[in-house]
Amino acid sequence: MATPEHYDLLVIGRDLAGLLTAALLARRGRRVRVLLPDAAPDPVPRPPLFGLQAPVVQRGLDALGLVHATRSRLSGPPAPVVVALPDRRLTLEPSLEARGRVLGAAFPEVRGELLRLFDRIEGYGRCLDPLLSGEVELPPEGFAARRTLRRQVMALPVGLLVGVAPPWSEVPLLRGLIGTLLAVAGRHDDPAGPISAGGARAIWHLCQGVHRFRDGPGTLSELVSEKLKTFGGLLDPEHTVKAVTVRRKEIVAVYDSRQRRHTAEVIIFADDDAVMAELLGTPPPEPALARVRHAVVAPADRPAGLQDPMGWLDTVGGPAVRVRAGDQALRMVWRGDAEPPPLDRLTPFAPVDADVTEACPLPLPAADVDLLQLFRRPIRGPLKNMLRVGPWVLPGLGLEGDFLTAWQAVEAASRMLPRRARVGP
Repeated sequence: MATPEHYDLLVIGRDLAGLLTAALLARRGRRVRVLLPDAAPDPVPRPPLFGLQAPVVQRGLDALGLVHATRSRLSGPPAPVVVALPDRRLTLEPSLEARGRVLGAAFPEVRGELLRLFDRIEGYGRCLDPLLSGEVELPPEGFAARRTLRRQVMALPVGLLVGVAPPWSEVPLLRGLIGTLLAVAGRHDDPAGPISAGGARAIWHLCQGVHRFRDGPGTLSELVSEKLKTFGGLLDPEHTVKAVTVRRKEIVAVYDSRQRRHTAEVIIFADDDAVMAELLGTPPPEPALARVRHAVVAPADRPAGLQDPMGWLDTVGGPAVRVRAGDQALRMVWRGDAEPPPLDRLTPFAPVDADVTEACPLPLPAADVDLLQLFRRPIRGPLKNMLRVGPWVLPGLGLEGDFLTAWQAVEAASRMLPRRARVGP
């Protein structure tokens, strides 16, 4: 049998958070390899690229030397968000003054309620910086970390969201607007329900504009992958993971598609629960599901004016519809237990395939320590030498969640890895 290839860290997954973790540890001189799972990629579209100015994102980009490269690959300033509602379209500008002017003109009859709503969003979104900066352990591990998190939450204005949080709005038209923005941000929050911290943060970032890279949304992952290789990390897309050996609650070996055996001090999973459960041979956790139906419209048949990111909601009382424009098709999703919306009004000249149903995973309730419902899973996985990163830990925070889980996984992995022997005197 061939001698196994040993690494300090093995990353299994194709998510940006996994690449970030690998690159940051390779930057520290650790021997790192990234292996892709032997499974189809998750078809669920990721949130738009907002939150590049978040503290933990800037810290991660700076640590990798990507601040200048990121700016040079952006196609200009953040793009405003185009929002479509049943009876009006509006462009949500990133600046406060322009945004207030546009919203005031679009909703003159509810201007006062609108200003109060966005004032809450601004307050809740902005004050989450101390919690999402990477300084606070999130999710917390141990009594001291949980106590620190509770104190942080209660000391901030966002602590008002603990317990019975105020609803987004009592005005149906504004609930439609909030529902559209939440859908664009990739969240499953109920626009008629209470404000959540993650929802407020996502909308706050979204309202500051969406960043676009010249070469497409995968450019950031490409930049991080290039840095990973520059720092000596290994990434070969042709080597996929075929099997994992677990012994005494520890991953002892990973086998790739060429039957090569890899071992590592720490294993990081950067993929969904189904992939992890298949590799580990354990049943996946039962997710909270909502039955949804979806229709797909080919790019050539899209109605003029529809852009990504955007959302659309049917008239008040009808089913909520989420619209996401991907590279291949326009995907419209609505709850399967409701009557199909009148999609012919949105696509009057295109045949709509509305006969597909699927289960849509919703965020799971976390432990009672998660007062703001920000995280779903702990960073530390169910095995001794395993960590998890990405949206399966911090759902609904998009780019910010990727950087935050990667940053904290790097710190956790550094504590788990053996100290390197000093070289020289």
